[in-house]
Amino acid sequence: MVHKDTAVDYATLGRAIEGFSAAAVSRLGLGKLERIAVYLPKVLAAVVAMFGAARAGCTFVPVNPLLKPAQVGHILRDCNVRALVTSGERAEALAGELRSCADLRHLILASDDEPAPASHFAAHRWHDLMADPGKLNPHRVIDTDMVSIFYTSGSTGRPKGVILSHRNMVTGAKSVASYLGNHADDRLLAVLPFIPAKQRPTHPNDWMTSDCVIASTDPACGARFKITRLGKRALHHSDFSVVPLGQTNG
Repeated sequence: MVHKDTAVDYATLGRAIEGFSAAAVSRLGLGKLERIAVYLPKVLAAVVAMFGAARAGCTFVPVNPLLKPAQVGHILRDCNVRALVTSGERAEALAGELRSCADLRHLILASDDEPAPASHFAAHRWHDLMADPGKLNPHRVIDTDMVSIFYTSGSTGRPKGVILSHRNMVTGAKSVASYLGNHADDRLLAVLPFIPAKQRPTHPNDWMTSDCVIASTDPACGARFKITRLGKRALHHSDFSVVPLGQTNG
C-alpha cells in the first residue's frame, strides 16, 4: 500500500492489522460483532482499523469522510457503535454528537492530538494503543457472521445501513478481481473514499470494486489502467480500458 511518501508491504500491514485486532479485544474489551466506526480520509490507519476490526471478530462501519456531524452522529447511534476511530480535528467537530451516542465506549485518535477529557467514553491515541496492543485473542466467527455495515449516502433521507457477512466480502472481491483479470503486480489507484459508491457495497481494500479504480499505463507508475468510471460519466482515452461494473457478477 502506498500513501503519499509512505509505502507499506503486506507483512508490515499484516502486523499492524493484528496489532489493532489485539488492542480491540484485549485493551478495549470489545465483544464479538460489536461495531467499530472508522471516520477518516484515505490513510493507512483507516485500512488497518477496518481489517483489524474484522480480524478481531468485530464489525467495522466505514463512515464517509465527507458527511456532516449530524449525519455521522445518526450512523453512530443507529448501529450502536462501541468504538470510533477518527482524527482529533474530526472528533472536535463531532463533540456535540458524541455526547448523545450512549453506546460509545472508546474514541481512538489516529493522530498526534492529545485526547480531550470525555464523559461516558475513554479516549486513546492510535500510537499509544498500537505500541502496546496486548494479546491477540480474536473472537471466533464463521463465514455467515456480520463483518461490516455500509451506509448509503443519505441523499434521499437519513443514511441506511446495509449488512455484509465475511462471505459477502470475500465472494465479491474474488468475483470482481477475476472479471477484471487483476494480477499480483498490478497497481490500483483508490480515487474514491473507502465507502460504497452509488449505494453499491464495496470491499474497503479491494479497490477493484469501487466506481473508479485506476492502475496506470505510465511506465513510471509500473502498472496499467484497468478501469475508469466516475458515477455515470465514463472517461475515455487511448490508453484506457473502460469497463462498466454493472456487467460483473459480484
